Amino acid sequence: MALQFIWNHPEPLVERLTREIVRVSISRPSRGPEFVVFWNTDGSGTKIRSYLESLIDQPEWEDEIGILNFEFVDPNINDIMVLDDVVHLEVRFKASIIEKLTIHLPPNPAAESGLVLIDDCNREILIAAGCFPFTLTIGGIIGLGSEFNPERAIDLYSREPLLSSGDR
Repeated sequence: MALQFIWNHPEPLVERLTREIVRVSISRPSRGPEFVVFWNTDGSGTKIRSYLESLIDQPEWEDEIGILNFEFVDPNINDIMVLDDVVHLEVRFKASIIEKLTIHLPPNPAAESGLVLIDDCNREILIAAGCFPFTLTIGGIIGLGSEFNPERAIDLYSREPLLSSGDR
């Protein structure tokens, strides 16, 4: 059984992630982004962050892996979030394909540690657990000015479709 994304909302995650994105907000302390929010045209958002899951039979410095955690951001609730950067996208982004980045570190279960959003023009937004605990790394958003630096070497991840039915 894989270590899966966390998503506790009635709307399927893939439907949430295929909504049109108009802006992106990031909380960025010195060691890397702690969370990102994709804001939609209706004012709602999807907050993404990384949490650590313990692994078995790994060297001490590699005994945990980051798993993505998704949260619905309700536009009607005045939830104060500390945001360091807000990027208004010049061209709205609407993903038509969602892929999860899954890492395999035997004998551990596979871990859903990243996400790729792909639009009809084959532009990609990548999000993965970052190289520091509880951080993210983000690629494909002009104006963020950050380097894509995932927790593990990118060639260790496989890209698999995120399905709507039965997939959170």
